[in-house]
Amino acid sequence: MTLDDLITRRNHIYHRTPERRLRNEQDALAFINEVGFCFLFSSEGSEMPTLFEAIVGQPTDWTAAHDYETGLAWTWKDSLPIARKCFYGKLLRGKPVLVSLDLFPYFYAISENYGDLDQYLEEYQDGKISLAAKQIYEALLYHGAMPTSELRRKANLAGKDNARAFERGLVELQVGLKITKTAISEANRWHYCYVYDLLPRWLPEQVAKGLAIKSREAYPVILRQYLRNVIISTPADIARLFGWSVETVDRAISALATSGDVRNDVVVEGLAGTFVGWCHP
Repeated sequence: MTLDDLITRRNHIYHRTPERRLRNEQDALAFINEVGFCFLFSSEGSEMPTLFEAIVGQPTDWTAAHDYETGLAWTWKDSLPIARKCFYGKLLRGKPVLVSLDLFPYFYAISENYGDLDQYLEEYQDGKISLAAKQIYEALLYHGAMPTSELRRKANLAGKDNARAFERGLVELQVGLKITKTAISEANRWHYCYVYDLLPRWLPEQVAKGLAIKSREAYPVILRQYLRNVIISTPADIARLFGWSVETVDRAISALATSGDVRNDVVVEGLAGTFVGWCHP
């Protein structure tokens, strides 16, 4: 494989060509289901498809002037998850990610959740979640879904002094697959804010499926979809993107190599070193 071959294949898979660009919400959902998971705008520092580039139909700096396409990305990243057609949250490297409902249970399977809504107390006592995250979670647990404006008050995190702690707590809980965005509300001075709820209450079927999957089975499934998209990667890049240990990455690669899906000695003309590579056309 040459570097040009790699770029051509990625552009096709990522829908970064004029003929494959996304033109409506149905296209966007089909794209998410096809690639399994993607960043919203930027994949800076990590190789992965993005919804924005698929809308533009070419490799594009997300900060470039594409007002119409940016508007579509913002609209669909709200409308599709709110309709429970995909998952949306800060899942990888603290960045917004859209995940197909078929693949999401595998991400839930490798989380530390075991299905008990009171698990957060144990995690707080063990220092795994912050006080702010505990307060946000408890507000949703006892009062139900609510917009961020109300959530701040119910969690006792209102005011400028608590703004940073509140935002960090939201990210913690999203990354930990404990809460998710469920709607848009006008309940703030900008007439736009998110409504949050506990993830098991919002996507109970996907959570139940995830709890039934063993984590050792889930890692190779996620990695298989990733390598199918990006064609080649390195163990270090995989570990950095997913936040997995080196040992976990090595086991997942070995499982895929045994099944014949990947090789770990792929050479690309124009790039230095060897790569883990997807074996299929």
